[in-house]
Amino acid sequence: MDNEKLFELMTQMYSDMQKGFNNVNERLDKVEGRLDGVEGRLDRVESRLDRVESRLDSVEERLAKVEEKVEQNSRDILRLEEKVEQNSKDILRLEEKVEQNSKDILRLEEKVEQNSKDILRLEEKVEQNSRDILRLEEKVEQNSKDILRLEEKVEQNSRDILGLQEKVDKNSKDIIKLESKIDESTGILFDGITQITSQNERLDKRVGKLETGILEKGIVLPSEYYIQILKKVD
Repeated sequence: MDNEKLFELMTQMYSDMQKGFNNVNERLDKVEGRLDGVEGRLDRVESRLDRVESRLDSVEERLAKVEEKVEQNSRDILRLEEKVEQNSKDILRLEEKVEQNSKDILRLEEKVEQNSKDILRLEEKVEQNSRDILRLEEKVEQNSKDILRLEEKVEQNSRDILGLQEKVDKNSKDIIKLESKIDESTGILFDGITQITSQNERLDKRVGKLETGILEKGIVLPSEYYIQILKKVD
């Protein structure tokens, strides 16, 4: 193989390499904003390729070295492509996580908003409870005053009841005395009634005897006489 064909072959290979590098660079440029570490690696690859070009002193040595470098670079490019692909997948997963996190944040914001509303309602309830407690305290204070007045009335009633009890006790004693007097008077009255009854019985006997004697003797007395006798008997 003459030098001209060899040079053309090298030129073509170099051109292909350059195209391959350019393609890789274009693909790397697309993910440059996402992959911070990839840019440094690509810079090292370009630096190595530049050093390869400068070290090609002869066509054969340059060709051998270029072939070795191309093979190595192909492997490196393959690894880089795999890493880029993996990084793309990682970026996709991260984007999915970010999307999920955004949804979670939205839900949390909704919960926070709901919690804020709940807290507001609770504060309103606490305020209402405070007002209710104040009213209850006022009622309790009023009830305490009412209870104090009732206690005073109860105390007065107790004193009144004590006075009434003393009066009742005195009345009971007076009633006992009256009952004794009534019993004594009843005994006297009963004795008087007994005496009067005995006298009436004696008078009835005397009148009966008198009427019998008059009837036996055939004496007719005027009716006024009998009336006077009956009055005396009564």
